[in-house]
Amino acid sequence: MTDKSWNTVLKLSVAERIYYLHLAVWWPLKYAIQALNEFEDLMAMPDDDRPRCILLVGESNIGKTRILKELLHRHPPARDATTGTLRKPVLFVETPIPPTPEELMYEILCQAGWCHRILVWAAWFAMQQNNCQTLAS
Repeated sequence: MTDKSWNTVLKLSVAERIYYLHLAVWWPLKYAIQALNEFEDLMAMPDDDRPRCILLVGESNIGKTRILKELLHRHPPARDATTGTLRKPVLFVETPIPPTPEELMYEILCQAGWCHRILVWAAWFAMQQNNCQTLAS
């Protein structure tokens, strides 16, 4: 139903049209296409030692999530056939508003697949802190 032409959608009942409007449909609006083109240009650049990033920010309910989900749809994660490594060309991160630097970094690392390592490190660090306090008392 998401791929229907406008003529087909207009022939639906009112209830079906309302349902269709609530689906996660890509609406190719001018600003959305411009943003997607910026992302696509960045992804087409050759690999470099420096990570390439774009931060998409803006007011609520203007389509940021839909733009990023369209980008994720176009560039899904894929597993390398020889190494088995999961490659995520796009990381989709949602954070509290406003995020602290720690919360933002934690979410980025989790999306990159490093959450378990962060938790192990945090547990080790907490143990070290407790040992230092115990030795000092």
